[in-house]
Amino acid sequence: MKDYDREQQEKAKAFLDELSKEDVQKLQNTIMAGLPGTRDVLSLDQFRAHLARYKNIDKKSLKENLTKFLRAVVAEAEKLNVKLCVHPDDPPYPILGLPRVVSTLEDIEFLLESSPSYYNGLTFCTGSLGGRADNDLLKVFKAFSDKIHFLHLRSVALQNDNSFYEANHLEGSAPMPKIMEAIVKEQLRRKSSGNNDIAIPFSPDHGHLLLADIPLKDEFYPGYSTLGRMKGLAELNGLEKGIRNSLL
Repeated sequence: MKDYDREQQEKAKAFLDELSKEDVQKLQNTIMAGLPGTRDVLSLDQFRAHLARYKNIDKKSLKENLTKFLRAVVAEAEKLNVKLCVHPDDPPYPILGLPRVVSTLEDIEFLLESSPSYYNGLTFCTGSLGGRADNDLLKVFKAFSDKIHFLHLRSVALQNDNSFYEANHLEGSAPMPKIMEAIVKEQLRRKSSGNNDIAIPFSPDHGHLLLADIPLKDEFYPGYSTLGRMKGLAELNGLEKGIRNSLL
């Protein structure tokens, strides 16, 4: 509760009070479903039990645990020529009192410097980092471009109350054309400097539920529709090719 001010709490209560019992249960099931590693819908008691396991974990101890882990695995990654790339917190602010440690430029800088290595890198997710109005996506990309090994390109539309919703890939609050231009320029920089690690794989990440996806919607998580993601991939590919051609 401490993560939300009184006005937010009052609005949430007013919204909940207007729902029917069926809608309350549907909302609860939606929140409790889709947790990592399972499709099961947890009960509130199960969820509270999981949450209680982290009651003594604060931001400081979580950062210490993560850096200790990285110092152990990055050395092995170097031997195997495996690039590690941490994904930013999604969303990039605390939820239910759980701390977040990969949400801002300063967080990422601390993380990468805690185990300095080319193999300790970043997944640049424009949707996750874009969930904070104070994150300058272009600034973040340029600050760590030489250690960005994977891209999640999607957009969110920020609202005045600090909430957001997922937007079309080329719309919303993320300056996707400028970001794509920065990505292409980074690839060209790597090539000109003799770095053969030029490719930066990317995913359209999430996508719409298109008409032909509907019969199969129970077979994938919301946002991971096949044709909907292909639509986003086609849009991003077109944007990349247009920018690349304009620079060559």
